[in-house]
Amino acid sequence: MTTPKKLLSENDVEAEFGLGARWLQGMRLHGGGPLYIKTGRRVYYRREYIEEWLSARIRRSTSDPGADGGTRRET
Repeated sequence: MTTPKKLLSENDVEAEFGLGARWLQGMRLHGGGPLYIKTGRRVYYRREYIEEWLSARIRRSTSDPGADGGTRRET
């Protein structure tokens, strides 16, 4: 029998990864944030979604476009 992976709430993500709940809410609204799961009114994240999203943002310098090619959301 396998144990289901624990889903993280916004508060869990904030405590473990330092990504604020309000920031996560904004990213869900505008796009560009980590993948999430929505069940009814509740929102959850899988640990691997957060880790993959953070890994894609690794840079060597401020001029490094990174793995995503330096794409960014225009405001």
